[in-house]
Amino acid sequence: MNGPLIRAFGANRVHQFLYMARTAKKVMLDPKMNRWKVHRTAVMSDIFEAIKKGKAEFPKWEEFRTPFADDFTSIYSEYNEILHMIKYDHKEGNPDDSFHSFLYAWLSSMVNIRRPDIIAPTLEGSDGKPMNTYSGTTYQG
Repeated sequence: MNGPLIRAFGANRVHQFLYMARTAKKVMLDPKMNRWKVHRTAVMSDIFEAIKKGKAEFPKWEEFRTPFADDFTSIYSEYNEILHMIKYDHKEGNPDDSFHSFLYAWLSSMVNIRRPDIIAPTLEGSDGKPMNTYSGTTYQG
């Protein structure tokens, strides 16, 4: 579906996102592929944290609950021994499409309006463990 959208609206108006198990940054533009590479687990964690902190606004519960909120709450996390990291998944038959639509919409909005308070850059200490030293705007492009 991306090809027809790019032909209709142009590459500058259609942003493609590709989930990755690992990337150098949480969100990074790959100019050769003309798409954004997204560290799936890290960005999902950031979006869940933003929701918990009340940084996201949703429709009235009666309008949002089914099926949209159900998609959000069907997601669970588990440690993946192969990847050596937390992985998000959902039970078969319980979709998570609304959550991913929400995440992609948020990522799309961040092309023009950076939100390092939501998707904070990940820095590693000398021990290789993530550090959070966010203290203001940090360019992630």
